[in-house]
Amino acid sequence: MIELKIRMGDRVVMISFEQAKKKAQDSVSNFQEFDLCVEHDNAFVFYSGSDCEDEKPVIGGYTSPFIVWKKDGSIDFGFAAAMFDDTLGNELKETKL
Repeated sequence: MIELKIRMGDRVVMISFEQAKKKAQDSVSNFQEFDLCVEHDNAFVFYSGSDCEDEKPVIGGYTSPFIVWKKDGSIDFGFAAAMFDDTLGNELKETKL
């Protein structure tokens, strides 16, 4: 089932993983280098398994993780800032691309 993010009054429908992946493929020039995604409460975080230490993404560098926000499908390369101010949420689900 594909969800579409629409604001109707106070109701917001979040984008799906498939929509986030399509947005990333269309917008991130080196998307083929990313092979993992972690779904948080508020965002999907795409990263490369080759840039991991103990299964956690390494921050920084050319293949630093990027975010596709569920609320509007926008892409954000400020992964570290989002982690520190806790805007991603605590619920996690990892997916291989």
